[in-house]
Amino acid sequence: MMRFIKRLFESETSDHDSSSAENVEPSAEPSTGQFGGVVSDQYFDSMTKMQTAISKNDYGNAAKLVRQNLGYIPGWVEETCRQYGSLLVSSIPSLQQGGTILALVGDEGGLVMMRETVFSTPELEPWIENVAQHEDSLRLFQAIQDAVTAHPNCLQPEVKELVGESDG
Repeated sequence: MMRFIKRLFESETSDHDSSSAENVEPSAEPSTGQFGGVVSDQYFDSMTKMQTAISKNDYGNAAKLVRQNLGYIPGWVEETCRQYGSLLVSSIPSLQQGGTILALVGDEGGLVMMRETVFSTPELEPWIENVAQHEDSLRLFQAIQDAVTAHPNCLQPEVKELVGESDG
């Protein structure tokens, strides 16, 4: 258990390069890496780059990194369950903040990829509701853009009425 906790904290404090996302396919080849497996290393590396891009408001690059990270999640879940017996995490940044980023940049395909990843991996069932919320956010962000385009001089308090939302 201590190795697992150490692994989570090391990933948050490690100083990885925040360059743009690479087109790297997740490796299915199991071997031991820094975090217990090759896919786990790739998962944590791309997650760190994604979080760095988000902190720099580089949402286009962050969205690319979310997609990359989603490709590693099934293998990471498998490696984690094999090593620790179950998936003992309460947070998966790509399925939480990453989904918001995909909705913000209008990446419907990325959200479809997220939905497929979550629904095809039973251990990710707790994140099904997150996916639905991100899909709702995508629709809302698009409605806000359309409303502001159609009414360029509208004031912020008027937007909720223009998009048909009761909660501002």
